[in-house]
Amino acid sequence: QVLSWVDELVADGAAVVIISHECEPFCMRARRAFTLSEGRCSRPIALPDEPSARQAQLDRLARGELRQS
Repeated sequence: QVLSWVDELVADGAAVVIISHECEPFCMRARRAFTLSEGRCSRPIALPDEPSARQAQLDRLARGELRQS
C-alpha cells in the first residue's frame, strides 16, 4: 500500500522523502539519496540508473561507507 501511494505521489509530480534503513523496497523508485551524520544532512547524491549499481550504492550509504558532505 505504501509503495502504491508513493508511486501516485511521484506520478503527480511530488517529491517524496523516505527515511529508512530498509532501502530495498524503495530502491527502484529512488533517484537521489541523502545521508544524515552527526545531525547534518548531505547534499543530494545522484544514484546510478542501473538497478544493481543503485542497490549497491544505497546499501553502502546505509552502512555509512560512503560519506558525502
